[in-house]
Amino acid sequence: DLQSLFTQIGRDLALAQDPLLGPFVAAPENGLRLAGLAVRFGRLWVGLRGPALGPFAVILELEPRESRPCLLELMPIGLKGRPYRKHLIELNGLGVQGLRWHDDSLLILTAPPACHAGETADAAPGIYQLREASALGDDSLTSASDPRLALLQPLPSSPTGDQPRAIELYAGLGQPGVMVAYGNPLPARRVAPDGILADVFPLPGR
Repeated sequence: DLQSLFTQIGRDLALAQDPLLGPFVAAPENGLRLAGLAVRFGRLWVGLRGPALGPFAVILELEPRESRPCLLELMPIGLKGRPYRKHLIELNGLGVQGLRWHDDSLLILTAPPACHAGETADAAPGIYQLREASALGDDSLTSASDPRLALLQPLPSSPTGDQPRAIELYAGLGQPGVMVAYGNPLPARRVAPDGILADVFPLPGR
């Protein structure tokens, strides 16, 4: 599973030797918080809700292969044979909460970073689109001014509830769209004992 893959990376000292993520791997309470996962062309794109590196969130690209039945091995796809590629995306200090592919665009659901107690971000959560994401190089850095990166939809959030937690493609609008579900929903979303309202947003055309 995903956590087992991350355990393997840490055991092989791949992330521990990374100049940016190594200090978090070595921390007594590991600062890496996995929250988003998307699959494309046999590769996993793993979003970190923490740490946020200044204004940048981190997405790791992995390529697992079955080395023998029920055992996955990470392929050497990064610089100097590293079993990961690292992508830094400027998201105003927010972390990655969810990932989904739409064509060649990576949709990124953001949330305040979960790393150390008390760490916060001033920006509100939202849905970002990173176009041509599969063409990113190793150790890539995408700034907020990059034309490939755009905020598609700011999202409601409150200290007492309605924290964005999951994103999924949605086909019920007559055009491409996404659905966002919230953790700790506010009373207005609790429409029935077994029903909670989510939000649906259209995606822009190509």
